[in-house]
Amino acid sequence: MTHTPGPWLYARIDDTTEAIVTDEGDSICDVRGASAADLSLIANAPALLAALRALMSLDVKGHALADRLQFSDSGRALLDQCRAAIARATYTPEA
Repeated sequence: MTHTPGPWLYARIDDTTEAIVTDEGDSICDVRGASAADLSLIANAPALLAALRALMSLDVKGHALADRLQFSDSGRALLDQCRAAIARATYTPEA
């Protein structure tokens, strides 16, 4: 299973309903009472995931950036954070 493709947008449906929706208007989730910061983060989740995946597959002068980052403790820690974030964002619990 994959997530609903972006872009996602915040929409105020009526006086009591706020949602994150696709650009075609399909509802992703109800976000009543969420802060503006939370709304922005949720709406931009697909773009953030795509950017992180692109970064992890980036080549620098013919070498994978991930390979170059392996040479330092801070680089390895960053790679671990990136991999963990992608795993959490793409995890699908078994039904």
